[in-house]
Amino acid sequence: MRRMKTSPMKLFHFDFNFGAPRPDYLRHWLERLASLGYDGIVWELEGKVRWVTCPECVDPEAMTKDELGELLAVAESLGLENIPLLQTLGHGEYVLEHPAYRQWREHPDHNDMYCPSNPQVRAFLRRWLEEIIALFGPSLKQVHLGADEAYDFGTCPACREAVAAKGPTGLMAEHLATVAEPLLTRGIRPGIWSDMVLRQPQQMSAIPPEFVIWDWNYWDGIDPPERVRIWGRGDASPHDLPTEARAALPELVDAHDRPRPFYTVDLLHRLGRDVVVCSSTRSHGDTPFCGSHALHAPNVVGAARKSVASEALGMLVTSWGIRVHSFETQLPWIALAAKAADQPHLDYGRLLADVADDVWGLEDASVFDAIAAIGRPWPLSTTDELGIQWNGRKDMVPAPKGFFRSVLDARRHELPSVTESMIAGAREAIAAVCDLGRLAWDATCGLDSLEAWTRAGHHRIWLTHVTRHIVSEQTKSRMDRQMLVDVLDTQMTAHRGWLETWLRPESARRTAHLVHHAILEYARGR
Repeated sequence: MRRMKTSPMKLFHFDFNFGAPRPDYLRHWLERLASLGYDGIVWELEGKVRWVTCPECVDPEAMTKDELGELLAVAESLGLENIPLLQTLGHGEYVLEHPAYRQWREHPDHNDMYCPSNPQVRAFLRRWLEEIIALFGPSLKQVHLGADEAYDFGTCPACREAVAAKGPTGLMAEHLATVAEPLLTRGIRPGIWSDMVLRQPQQMSAIPPEFVIWDWNYWDGIDPPERVRIWGRGDASPHDLPTEARAALPELVDAHDRPRPFYTVDLLHRLGRDVVVCSSTRSHGDTPFCGSHALHAPNVVGAARKSVASEALGMLVTSWGIRVHSFETQLPWIALAAKAADQPHLDYGRLLADVADDVWGLEDASVFDAIAAIGRPWPLSTTDELGIQWNGRKDMVPAPKGFFRSVLDARRHELPSVTESMIAGAREAIAAVCDLGRLAWDATCGLDSLEAWTRAGHHRIWLTHVTRHIVSEQTKSRMDRQMLVDVLDTQMTAHRGWLETWLRPESARRTAHLVHHAILEYARGR
């Protein structure tokens, strides 16, 4: 049963997967998020806290429980609800990579998924939940149990047998209900991501009704989408939607036969589920230095409006650590999401203008044109192409030898599209942001965001020039190669310095190395 009509909660996501953030940086952002009107934080802590349950996974720069407790107290004092996230099915890399836990893998060669049929896994995760409950204290109301992107689900012998008897959602429901027992007995609501259960929506009733479904969608926006995602089937053109999908999913299209953005929210509500609508300010397709305004702005606005129109429990703005760039570059979209939830009927252009005024004290929305030009995607610039998460897992393992060469070979035909005029346009946008920064100097606290976008633009242009020179036929001699390696090393050091403004030192070093490793390996000619 859905709650009585009220404004949806506005939640933001702290993901500590790829780095250990500085506590002072997190405190600053708790204050900023509260000032923007957010109601809560989802804490995806992974190995960045000194856990007793899983000491092997504790990062060398992990926070003590006292340090985290201080941050949780700050959040509570600001009126922010604290919601921990513990992965209980997929994305267990930070645990399953260690020898002590390898026997719990669903697939012996993959470190990302727990075997849901293993009673030792369930007991381990329940113990961990008990530790989390004690740490987050009596104000804890809900816990996110992850359960997304479990690509090996049902592949081990025990799970194949269980799936044959209970169905995939039946096995998942049994595992999750057992794991969630410490929550359910205390009246704390568990939640899971939507993608795995949406593969078999007809089996949704197997999931206990107490579970909230966190429906993530990072591609839809304000208008009818150009591609429609049908979980378990892939993406389809609006003009080529399978007949059986239309019959099974009446929410897919509206009365005018146009695809509905965020249609799965309506589907989940029809199936009687409580829903949190999830967008993103840092996701697939971003560069390591900044994201795509054309992707994130309409996504967060569309999701915020959908959360209000559908009377959802809340909206969550996710920010995935594997995409690396800072909260400062995400600030425009973080502010847009909150504003759109508070004023869902406000025209999109008016939203942009209001946020430009609220965040930077600027009189028009031209700043968004500038950051759109700086963050515009072009070949050989995204985190995926540079080798971050090259294996599809969140494990910070550097790309193997020859990775960048394979990406280059696959995208070589697109390189001519990265023209001097495009780079010149990015330079003009950087200059515009600098000018706007001078205008905003006395007006607002958002100047750090404009500075971050300026820096991101310079990093992008620099990396593009180096990439083009590396792949040029003119780069033949050993001296040319060594010069490029020296420049790359210098740039990696500069990037590390920037990363240290929000990450602890070793996390900054590892992240900078990861961003530059694949292209450096190629430049060295190894």
